[in-house]
Amino acid sequence: NNDYTYSPDGSPIISPDGTWKQTETIVPVGNIQPDFLLGWTNTFSYKGLQLAFLLDGKFGQEAYWGTKDWAERLGQDPATLEGRDAAHGGLSWVDANGNERDDGVVLPGVKEVFDAEGNVVGYEPNDIIVPAKERWSTQPHAANVLDGSFFRLRELSLSYTLSAKQLESLPFNRLSVSLIGRNLFYVYSALPGNYNPEAVVSKQDEKQGIEFGALPGIRSYGVSVGVGF
Repeated sequence: NNDYTYSPDGSPIISPDGTWKQTETIVPVGNIQPDFLLGWTNTFSYKGLQLAFLLDGKFGQEAYWGTKDWAERLGQDPATLEGRDAAHGGLSWVDANGNERDDGVVLPGVKEVFDAEGNVVGYEPNDIIVPAKERWSTQPHAANVLDGSFFRLRELSLSYTLSAKQLESLPFNRLSVSLIGRNLFYVYSALPGNYNPEAVVSKQDEKQGIEFGALPGIRSYGVSVGVGF
């Protein structure tokens, strides 16, 4: 994917028109392979009660979050409110038609300084005012290649098993009842907002690491009854 271009000190470079300067060729922008996996399961028992849980997570993987990317480009993400008008910090400026506007922003970064032959000889802080929408509509897709690390409470169950004495008047030699919850919540997620870090899983190799318009994760609850004769 295309990415930002950077000055030697790591600052994004701004084009002469005040928008992001992107790489001219496609470059690697992330790695979908996690650095490590983590899982933890445990069971606590007291008399006939059992409390069990399963935690699991992945850390270090990156993915492209298309839903977030296009929500920003279309002005539908809350982050795009910044600079939209004076009430949201927009700067006053005059457009090419002489209209006074209050939706100006200065993109964070530096401008290139050229010599007479057109060679880059240095950098200076960006001071070019552009409409706030340009911050999002001109950003490279790589801006939303994000860390997808997460740690989740995958399953929690509470069970009660009747004792032999309690079963004396029943036609069973074993009876247990369990309350089960799955995918209850994220203990940790590196993603902003409520984006689902597991939405990039695909059986198609070419779609690994890409999320776009995915449905929210599903939290489920259930009851399990186990009997023995």
